[in-house]
Parts: sequence; structure tokens; C-alpha cells
Amino acid sequence: MDILGDIALVATDDLNGRIARLLTDSPQYDDRSAALVFTSLLEHSLENALATHFVIPEDKITKLFSYPNGPMSNFSAKIAMGYALGIYDEDMQHDLNMIREIRNAFAHARVEVTFSTPAVATACSELRYQGGYAPPRAKFSACAGGISWGLRGSFGGTPVRLIGSHIYREMYGARQGS
Repeated sequence: MDILGDIALVATDDLNGRIARLLTDSPQYDDRSAALVFTSLLEHSLENALATHFVIPEDKITKLFSYPNGPMSNFSAKIAMGYALGIYDEDMQHDLNMIREIRNAFAHARVEVTFSTPAVATACSELRYQGGYAPPRAKFSACAGGISWGLRGSFGGTPVRLIGSHIYREMYGARQGS
């Protein structure tokens, strides 16, 4: 029985709508919940983008991403595969890995963690595309939401290819420091 998988299938019926609501309603979430929910939606968007490259039936694709036995069941493997397939550039891969690390801090810390926690705030400041100065939570939310939106923008049977720096420039202006 795959309870989590069944819940995930139901929860992603209207993923674009859920992302938009999360971006506008995020103050209702505490920091830990916001980090986990944003990252979960982002990870699902990445799975969908990866799946556009596969020629196997959908049920077999689902097994690739299923925990615990799927070879791409963890976020790190999905990030590496997306870069290897040319779905995004090195800068976006960097941000995906930073988002993964931030998510892991919230998910596994045995103490209270917020976006103001120095290690988390520093990690958020290392996100390469954040649209100028913003508090750590806003940087994280904008980056995770922007990547998720960009990954979802190219579906329809066509393999998703090289989204990256231009997506950020279109959404948030020039890269900070350039």
C-alpha cells in the first residue's frame, strides 16, 4: 500500500492553482510548513518535467519516483537527473540543491527552526535568483515558486528543455550582482 503516493496523486490535480494559492496565502503557514509545502510542490513539478523525457508507461514512471524503492525517489536524484537531461542550467541546479538543503533543515532539525535561524537565513542568501533584497522566507518562496512555475510551463508532451537563467530574468529582473 502506498498511502503517501495516493495522497500525492489527489493533491496534484490542480498543481498550478495550488502553487498560485500558496504564493498568495503563504502567511497562513508557519515557516516549517511553508518550507515543506513549497518544496513538495517544487519536487512534484520536477517529477513532471522529468517524466516528459521518458518513453515508458505512466505506471512505470510512477514507480521510478516512488519511495522507498524507486531509483529517483529522493529529491537529490531528481535534481541530478534534471540537470543531466538539460532541463535546467547549472545556476538553477544550484538553487534546487540549496532549496533541498533548506527543506532538510526544516524537516530534520530537533530544535525550532525558522527562516530567521542564522544557518537558514545564510542558505537563503545563497539562492542565486531572488529578485533583489528580500527577507529569507520571501527569497525562498520566490525562488521555489518561480522554479516550480517554470518547470510546469512547458508540458504537453514536449520534453522540457533548458529553463534557467532566462526564467529568473523574466520573473524577477536581472540576476543579483550582474
